[in-house]
Amino acid sequence: MARAHEFAVEVEEVGDSSLVRVTGEVDMATSPDLESALERTRPDGKVVIDLTKCDFLDSAAIRVILTGIARCESAGGSMSLVASDPRVLRVLEIAGLDGRIPIHATRSQTA
Repeated sequence: MARAHEFAVEVEEVGDSSLVRVTGEVDMATSPDLESALERTRPDGKVVIDLTKCDFLDSAAIRVILTGIARCESAGGSMSLVASDPRVLRVLEIAGLDGRIPIHATRSQTA
């Protein structure tokens, strides 16, 4: 069965900042790929996860993001999210991430 939106994750390093771009659904099947991408970032810098092309998150995705936050915080870095889909924002809100790290509507707001 083909998915409507195929999953992809890309990491772009710029100085001490890392941009992790996510496309598609982050669920139990794809969250290990997001986790691997986050492990390739510099935790002592600024990590931005761009979820603007993500249309679904489940609890596995939240666990990966929380692990990434802890990794950054313990190394003296920071993490923020970019999300605009109301469904994704609702999941982040329910999980309490909106009170834990900055969530921006656009990438330009993370500068």
